[in-house]
Amino acid sequence: MSNVKVSVLTYVLNDAAHIERCVRSVMSQTLQDLEILLIDGGSTDKTLEILEKLAMEDTRIKLIHSGAGVGKQFNTGLRLASGKYIGICESDDYILPDMYRCEYEIAEKYQVDVLRADYVRFSERGNTTYTFPLETAAGMGIYDTLLYPQEDFRFLGMGVNGFWTGLYNREFLLKNQIFMNETQGASYQDTTFAFLTELYARRAYIMNNAFYHYCMDNPNSSVNSPKKITSFDEEYQMLKVQLKRRGMWDKYKEIYWNWRLTGQFWFYDILSDEMRTVYIPLVYENLKYEIETENYQGMELDQKGKELCDAALGTLDRFRNFWDSYDTVYKQEEQKMNRMMTDRDIVIFGTGNIGLLAASYLRLSDKMICVGIDNDSDKWNKTWNGIQILSPEEGVRMYPDAVYVIANVVHFREMKEQMENMGIQKRNITICSKYDLLLKSVFNILIEKDTEDEYAG
Repeated sequence: MSNVKVSVLTYVLNDAAHIERCVRSVMSQTLQDLEILLIDGGSTDKTLEILEKLAMEDTRIKLIHSGAGVGKQFNTGLRLASGKYIGICESDDYILPDMYRCEYEIAEKYQVDVLRADYVRFSERGNTTYTFPLETAAGMGIYDTLLYPQEDFRFLGMGVNGFWTGLYNREFLLKNQIFMNETQGASYQDTTFAFLTELYARRAYIMNNAFYHYCMDNPNSSVNSPKKITSFDEEYQMLKVQLKRRGMWDKYKEIYWNWRLTGQFWFYDILSDEMRTVYIPLVYENLKYEIETENYQGMELDQKGKELCDAALGTLDRFRNFWDSYDTVYKQEEQKMNRMMTDRDIVIFGTGNIGLLAASYLRLSDKMICVGIDNDSDKWNKTWNGIQILSPEEGVRMYPDAVYVIANVVHFREMKEQMENMGIQKRNITICSKYDLLLKSVFNILIEKDTEDEYAG
């Protein structure tokens, strides 16, 4: 096939339940000049049978057999691709019909190395689909404009989030030898790939559109096996090796360290209590060694990251105490969330990612949200997730006795003080600053609904 504009890579292993929906969403793209590479890692269920059927329907499909492992399968597809751009659609996800047409037009207009976009998380429960929109660059001020990442490190600050939402110039990837690490399974191989693409890109673009639909697995079960518990740390060690080999370590080590520690909190949050007990001594030794040997200055870290470093430099007991304190704050916030179970008016202060998730949590709990408020005047008098957005002053004037849910990761303290200065009593303010806690709570509600439906049936 000549003049391929986009080569779409789908790596799959034993996912017969989802793979047809995924591939058909790619086949249905309004951009027709596609190459669809289906890289099977040795499936033993009905996946291969489905792939073969789809390949018979569409000549743009190439069925490729590979060794197992996301990294190996992705790299195999990348080396065989012929399109100008590389797209990725994971086997349990799907994309909207206009995704690659819209993204290709922007990529060509600005001649970018990397394009990213927003996405929608979804969870299917019986005949009901729950959706949770997510902005990949919320609050960074870098949407819908040509970026020059060599001069503007904000792009590198995006992290791994949503690396499959956009396009990558194929020659850019090959020229810079950007591949995934070929470790076993499907555990964090996207980390090194995302870091290197954001580091090397000379021209980049982030679309404030959500085309990609990402299937959420239960975050409580994704890494809770002894075989996977070290995979997060091992991926970052491989990233560090890559940066040193490429002569990029001294310039980017502080950004690497910020990625590492920010991810550390996320990884801890999704572990079960049992796995945390096993993991804490392991990560203590790893972080302590890193700090003592790499001489990090911590210039990119927030206060929480700096406190983690201080704890790692102490004894193991002190390190355990750090996480105990972290868990205590976590539980206190969970208790505050439970207090949102109220029949009173509810106002959400903060209309970013965590605000969207808080709104979903409340709706799943059958609570009505009166209004959203935000300090960003560009959002006022607009509709957000079906909710009107007002200025904080107008919101407080209209709903002085409401429960105010402050949904923000960074500025929640200032926002709480702002509400108190406007006359809202402390007991009427609830802070939601932990995205993963809210996500877990959403899953718990969905699981409860499943149980109720089964019982009713």
